[in-house]
Amino acid sequence: MVSYADNKQIPFDVTIELKSERNSSGHHMITGKSPLNFYFSTFDIDDTKNLITVYDIQSTKIGGGTLSVSFERNYYELLTKIKNYEISNNGETLKLILPVVENQHITYKLTQ
Repeated sequence: MVSYADNKQIPFDVTIELKSERNSSGHHMITGKSPLNFYFSTFDIDDTKNLITVYDIQSTKIGGGTLSVSFERNYYELLTKIKNYEISNNGETLKLILPVVENQHITYKLTQ
């Protein structure tokens, strides 16, 4: 992750992996690492309209400092609110976009 919310830089190493395979319910799978915990979820995507829906996020239960715990809670909440995505910079950047009213996004640098 490069930035989140209203373009804030983050002091943590956060990753996300959007998987192409599907679970038994037909949803794609997400895995990732936030400051303290590994997390996982499912999502649906409409690549013709750049729409994405992330469902309930689950995580391991490692505790930590107030700043890390607060960041994770906010990050998980933001992920479940995203509606659209953009891939830019020749496929090097993924931007998960929150609803227009919030005018916020989460940006990741893609790795191969």
